[in-house]
Amino acid sequence: MNGTVIEVKTSSPARLLTALSREGVGTGSIIPLKGGVRFTVEESNSAKTFAFLEKLCYTYRVVERSGGRARLTQVLSRAGLAAGAAVVIALHALFGGNVWRIEIDGNERLSDKAVLEMLAQSGVRKGVKGDFDFSALESAMRSFDDISECSVSMRGSTLKVSVIERSLIGEPVADGRADIVSRYDARVTRVVCERGTPLVGTGDVIAAGSTLIEGASYTTLGDDYGNPVLMEEFRASGEVYGAVVFSASAAIPAERTVYERTGRKKTRTVIKLFGLSIGRDADPYALSEKSVTGEKLALIPIECKRITYYETEGVTVVTDPDAEAADITARLADEAAFAGGTVISSAYNCTEGNGLYYLNCYVTAEMLIGELKQRA
Repeated sequence: MNGTVIEVKTSSPARLLTALSREGVGTGSIIPLKGGVRFTVEESNSAKTFAFLEKLCYTYRVVERSGGRARLTQVLSRAGLAAGAAVVIALHALFGGNVWRIEIDGNERLSDKAVLEMLAQSGVRKGVKGDFDFSALESAMRSFDDISECSVSMRGSTLKVSVIERSLIGEPVADGRADIVSRYDARVTRVVCERGTPLVGTGDVIAAGSTLIEGASYTTLGDDYGNPVLMEEFRASGEVYGAVVFSASAAIPAERTVYERTGRKKTRTVIKLFGLSIGRDADPYALSEKSVTGEKLALIPIECKRITYYETEGVTVVTDPDAEAADITARLADEAAFAGGTVISSAYNCTEGNGLYYLNCYVTAEMLIGELKQRA
């Protein structure tokens, strides 16, 4: 999706994206981040998205906006840097739109060379025109077995490729005996044994690392003492599901001070050209939050940065323990879903003392708990 790329700090990306959808804002190229999420919205929905994020006091950053070079040229002209603007226009006319650099991130197992070869199969390489159908290119990248998610965007003459590799369940196993063992503490809900000897049944409570299906078969006759006799060893095959509990605890003040925006804001613009800075970056308020957007050209050292300061004031609020527990439970549900689980139930308990609420939250999810592990 072409448009505005935004990073938002949030503990519950799924709830934020759902809320934006209810506001009529579609999102694409979604990339989970530590403590937040990155996504793209259409340029026509940018103002609506910013208003929504500011209304709910989200901290966000604009990573990239379409039409950035044109806006930068206008800013430079207004600042009296007509010569710099002319250089930008000339260079854009000569080199603009072509891919001269490819940046790759997110790959761990895959080498950069492997990702470049995948891109080349879709006709993407240095020197070509950058007028791609980004949605189609992302879909083509996701068709490779090693890639689970992909985001592609152009920034100046640089093609930015972010990938999330498909996770490997279990360890690579060579020929020989391998058992299916549990990745979690769990209560077994289903056992599907295709090959091997199951050691657990529905309802059994097991610890992480327990053997679920042995990669071996035994004679039913047994030895002279009635003990089973090993007949064959091999790679076990099958699936074992279990109910896994995700839990979290928190101690939350019964009253706390939060800082809310007053509605007043001021914007500063700083332009850097060949090491010189034009403009002043100074916080006009005693308490504030700030949002920074910037445009930087790859071909010449020109950078335009806009800093918006939002005045804030401290407000004492009374904690709603039910709402806090719901938020923690929602994060646990997201964690369970990310691990491939289906939520079965959720619960929490709360005690109060010393001006604090003590919350213990639980989410139970059914998930595939078995993984293949080579026996030493």
